[in-house]
Formats: sequence, C-alpha cells, structure tokens
Amino acid sequence: MKLVDIARNELDYELNPNVVLTLADHINFCIQRAKQHIYVQMPLIYEVEQQYPQEGKLGRYALKQIERRFTIQLNQNEASGIALHFVNARYNAKTKCDVVTQWQQRYDDILEDTVSIVEDEIGIVINRSSFNFARYSSHLMYLLQRLGTGNLLDSNISEMYRSLGTEYPKITRCVELISEYFHTKWNFTLSEEEKLYLLLHINRICTREGL
Repeated sequence: MKLVDIARNELDYELNPNVVLTLADHINFCIQRAKQHIYVQMPLIYEVEQQYPQEGKLGRYALKQIERRFTIQLNQNEASGIALHFVNARYNAKTKCDVVTQWQQRYDDILEDTVSIVEDEIGIVINRSSFNFARYSSHLMYLLQRLGTGNLLDSNISEMYRSLGTEYPKITRCVELISEYFHTKWNFTLSEEEKLYLLLHINRICTREGL
C-alpha cells in the first residue's frame, strides 16, 4: 500500500507490518459508509493533530487521495481514524503495547464513570450526542493514552487552575472528584495541567446544557 510506504518515510518510528491489513479494512469501511451516507462519530481531526501532528498530516493526505480516486465526499474527521491507525501501529510495535491497550479497553467504563460524576454533582443529564461531549470524549481518550505511556501533561499552570477554580467552583469540584476517582480506582495522580483541561471541557458541556 503506497500510503504505508509514505508513512514509513515520514514517521520517525517503525510500523507494525499488520498496519497494511488493518488500514486497508478501515479505508474500505470508510468508503462504504460514505456511499451509504452513514456517519460514525470520530475524534476531531484537529484535536488528533494537536497530539499527533505527523499522523494527522498523513490522515488528511490519505483522505484527499481516497476522495480523488473514488470520487466521493468524506467527513473530514475520517482522517482522524486513519491517523490513529498509525498511532496504534507504533504502540503495537513497542513493549508498551499491553499497557496502552489495557487503558483503551477501559475507555468506555471510564468515560461513563467520569460523566456520571459530573451529572450527579451538577444535577444534569448530559447530551451524549453533542459536539462538546464528543470533544470531551476525545480528550479523555488522549488522557488515557498518556496514562498508558506515562507522558502526562505537567507544566507550571497552578495559578491558572486556581483562578478558574475560583470562577467555576462547581466545575472544579467535579474535576477534583474525577481526579480522586483516578487516584482511588486506578492509582494515578492527575497533574494540575490535566485537571485544567478537564475543567475546560466539562465547563463547555455544562454551558451547553444551559448552566
């Protein structure tokens, strides 16, 4: 597959050989969904590019080539699915594969647990089909990947987190409960930068619900 050959030249790590098959299957389903006008929620491509710029660039390139070759119009976020195939191929080639896979398998449970914390604390029912919920779920996926690799965000932004905490006390309470959840259930301590991003995403969800 020409795309994989390009990826091998562009990426600074070795790809799992199985990526040819998994990517071919993904692209085939992507084309079939487009022909049948089926939309599947994907992580937002610009958020994928923030975390994985090289892979995101390849995803956009692949999308344009697919559209040109098959004369179809694809949802632009399909590029993120292609990009994440390269990310997963990198992890599968490394010894950290098992750790990352375990976190990804826990994703659905952790997503629902954290959202339930917000719903219980704020007293709302969150619209799980909203744009802001999709952004939160994407952010949580990347957070779990960072937990799996041990690369948590940790810059000196304590003052900013405290400032927003004063402005949004209810949201901050939710974030602290989620942080406690990660520490108690999964034995991980979230940095204040990670908590800040959670605060911003949760605030968007609650604002969407009219709070």
